[in-house]
Amino acid sequence: MPCLSLDSCCCIGLVIDEFPAIADRIKTPLEEGMVFALEPKFGVPGLGMVGVENTFEVTAAGAKCISGHEYNILCIE
Repeated sequence: MPCLSLDSCCCIGLVIDEFPAIADRIKTPLEEGMVFALEPKFGVPGLGMVGVENTFEVTAAGAKCISGHEYNILCIE
């Protein structure tokens, strides 16, 4: 059965996995002007990892995807 990490999102800044992460145990509210990457990953035993990554900007109207809207599958062997 695939597993999904709860820590599948981070803020965008100067370092990888910048705080705050979006996860059950993190209670930092999103604020207008923040940018974050949503990176859900699934581990498939015997096969590898499957995932997507999208970047969002928090606006007054909600989250706006700024990484495009094309979702083609890229298989790396």
